[in-house]
Amino acid sequence: MLALKVTDLKTFTNEMFIGELFDNFLCVKASINHDISYNIDGHLSNEFRSPEDEDAYISWKKLKPLIFSMIKGNKLPIGFNIVLAVTKESLNILYNSSTHDYTVDQVEGLFLNVMFKNGEIIVTTGSSYSIFSMDKGLDHSFETAVKKLLISKNIDFEE
Repeated sequence: MLALKVTDLKTFTNEMFIGELFDNFLCVKASINHDISYNIDGHLSNEFRSPEDEDAYISWKKLKPLIFSMIKGNKLPIGFNIVLAVTKESLNILYNSSTHDYTVDQVEGLFLNVMFKNGEIIVTTGSSYSIFSMDKGLDHSFETAVKKLLISKNIDFEE
């Protein structure tokens, strides 16, 4: 697990909610605490999933305009917590970039938790497996990819 403190809040939030920073991610869930609280479950309803959909969650690209409308205004939100996941396609690319002692089917997901609280944004990575493994190769590949993504958008952070 990697934890990053974002030191450039303006650039990060612009990239996250207006730009394309996490457009290739899926949204697992989101909670926003503003004038009222919002809780969003990112699971796609079966009625809205097409047969070719590999992923069970809504894309961040589709959901971010709604989230942005909830947080924009004259006052900052009290806080938010957004859990994102890599797509199956991205998971396969990351998996194939290193060696492992488990199969890609045993990886349940790679996650990014974006939390805004007390004027700070903390980004943490996480992973879920259907088996126990001491092999952290995929986790390290994901952590490196997240840092490279933030750097590519000129977002400053501290480890």
